[in-house]
Amino acid sequence: MMRRLLALILLAPLVAFAASYSAVRPPQLSAGTSPSPPEVALTAYVADSTGTYLSRAQPVGVVDGSQFTLSMWFNQTTGGNCLLFASTAGSNSAYIDLYNFVSGVATLETRNNSGGAQNLSSTWATASAGAVHHIVVSIDLTNTAKRHVYVDGVAQSVTWTTYDTANPNIDWTVSSWFVMHGPSNGFGDCGGQVGQVWFNTSYIDLSVPANLAKFYNAGKPVYLGADGSLPTGSQPLIYLPEFGDRAGINRGTGGDYTATGTLPAAGRILGR
Repeated sequence: MMRRLLALILLAPLVAFAASYSAVRPPQLSAGTSPSPPEVALTAYVADSTGTYLSRAQPVGVVDGSQFTLSMWFNQTTGGNCLLFASTAGSNSAYIDLYNFVSGVATLETRNNSGGAQNLSSTWATASAGAVHHIVVSIDLTNTAKRHVYVDGVAQSVTWTTYDTANPNIDWTVSSWFVMHGPSNGFGDCGGQVGQVWFNTSYIDLSVPANLAKFYNAGKPVYLGADGSLPTGSQPLIYLPEFGDRAGINRGTGGDYTATGTLPAAGRILGR
């Protein structure tokens, strides 16, 4: 009896410690779910409209194809026809441009690997400038039912125009890729903030709520994993979650971007 009582006395502190540890241990995350605050803070880099942007050569391992998914948070404060995300070959050949017009129309365009012919153009009413927004796009050019654009979690009414349907393969193997930069052809550099840029040459059915929730959660960013692999289970080609002088670090597989100009540090985008 005395031995059992002594054992209970000795074990009591360990039981108490285990209970307290269980109460404070960090939340366990499943694929595509948001961590609890304050981990949900969205870091972003700040760019001005006078030559501050990210660029790189053709990403490592990229191949031409008909599919892609792009997700990013942005707050465009200056610049009219400015490219938020683009891959180009030469000054006048934008193969994927997501840009925000002052006229209130956003446009997404792609070009194929058969002489750079345009194979898709789409327009929709743009999100207002000077505010934080999230956009996620996923497209498979071989299937008209697989084209999705969501802004702030809402499906957009998009006008789709398809050209050169004989070759739906987008020319991703081009010489220059940019974030917040327009090399020419009427496009300038964007001013504002951008964060959590995620891009891959694969299709995700965003009309399925669970898939959309892997990128956007009721106005808040979703934790995508240290290497951006949570939405799909594998690393994307491009994942840019850093800011300041680390903004060009790509946690995806395609290699880092280079910063042009001075990128000041930024924390959360407008508190998100």
